Amino acid sequence: METTILTLLWGLIHILNNPLVQEKARKEILQCTGGNRDVELADKKDLPYLTATITEIQRHASILNFNLWHKTTTKAVVGDYVIPEGVTIAPQISVIMSNEAEFKDPYKFNPDRYIGSKMDQQVIPFSIGKRSCLGEGLAKAELFLILGNLLQHYKISVPQGQRPPSTTSLSPLGFMHRTRPFEAVFEKLI
Repeated sequence: METTILTLLWGLIHILNNPLVQEKARKEILQCTGGNRDVELADKKDLPYLTATITEIQRHASILNFNLWHKTTTKAVVGDYVIPEGVTIAPQISVIMSNEAEFKDPYKFNPDRYIGSKMDQQVIPFSIGKRSCLGEGLAKAELFLILGNLLQHYKISVPQGQRPPSTTSLSPLGFMHRTRPFEAVFEKLI
């Protein structure tokens, strides 16, 4: 639950820093719902830009700096490195999701990078394999429904006279990337 809340907070920060993304997502949502019903999970296939925005939020937020520790059961070779059997390793998810070889301009917030591509498969906030997060499905559903309905019903903006909140983490070296405190204005639309 805490990771979902943190992802939503990072989502708000990126929405506040990228108002055109908010407008584009809202336009897509209103086209789908007609503005007369809430976003539902069944709408996901009709909301590729919202889905791409959530994927980009997860990539940028990279809530967990590294995944749970694992111990190698056999000798492994990764690139030029030999990892002996019995070594404890911790995959650094944040490094994987900012890899320039996989993501052009990795520090630019760009949901369009996922439209018509399979790039979303490179985003692994829940890890991968049999030890990935058990709550992945629930978290993805919550993010889709909450962010989709927030964007449909509210214009989210920076308070007058303030700058958009920082996209740098309060705890870059901690276990979780936490947001700095920030303020936002929610203007009711529908």
